[in-house]
Amino acid sequence: LASGKTLFFRSKRSYSLSELSVLQAKSENPTSSNFFSGLKSPTPEQFQSREDFRTAWLNHRKLARSCHNLDLLGQNLGWGQTQPVETNIVCKLDCSGGAVQLPDTNINIQVPEGHVAIGDTQQISMKALLDPPLELNSDKCSTISPVLEIKLSNMEVRTPVVLEMKVSAEVKNDSVSRSLVGVQSLRSDTKEGPYAPLQLSCCHGDTIRVQLENLEPCMYIAVVAQGQNILYPYTVWDYIIKKITVGV
Repeated sequence: LASGKTLFFRSKRSYSLSELSVLQAKSENPTSSNFFSGLKSPTPEQFQSREDFRTAWLNHRKLARSCHNLDLLGQNLGWGQTQPVETNIVCKLDCSGGAVQLPDTNINIQVPEGHVAIGDTQQISMKALLDPPLELNSDKCSTISPVLEIKLSNMEVRTPVVLEMKVSAEVKNDSVSRSLVGVQSLRSDTKEGPYAPLQLSCCHGDTIRVQLENLEPCMYIAVVAQGQNILYPYTVWDYIIKKITVGV
């Protein structure tokens, strides 16, 4: 740990299937089977538009993840077998500054020396939220990072802080893709938005750096690939290379 930094909490990133079995057994009740038996995944034929189906698909995935029902997950391959959980950390830094890294990720906040006055401290909480708001995912926009929740305890600050993270996609290296799609960092005071653009300090490959100014007690940051001039039937996915992690 860096000088002047106190680590308060480190969360567990995911549960194994055996652990989920124990958790499910402990939480079972007589009415659970009736509930889960009615929880069916949506099909495209049920909806008039692709956007309606996509919204229903995302809502069902969120509900399925929250249920921890292994039978349901086994019948709906692709909905998430490993059940990832939100990752978070809380650290306190003094005037010496330092860096706070989210466990098991390439996400960190760099706090310069002199960020707070001598004798003061800054408590920083970071949490990676796995389910982004629907407004950040469409045919023209796709999240390429978790939604990052940042909380600060001290607003009497003298410097901004720098957020650095690796994202899960890059724009394809051709003239059409580069002209249509760009990587944009967004910020909001609430998880559900609305989100406003942030100026990127640096974007190199899959690594971005953002200087966070006008700090607030609670901020939400997300990185997206977006292109406003993409025309149907193409989507933003046609112009990016996105890495997807699959748990087996």
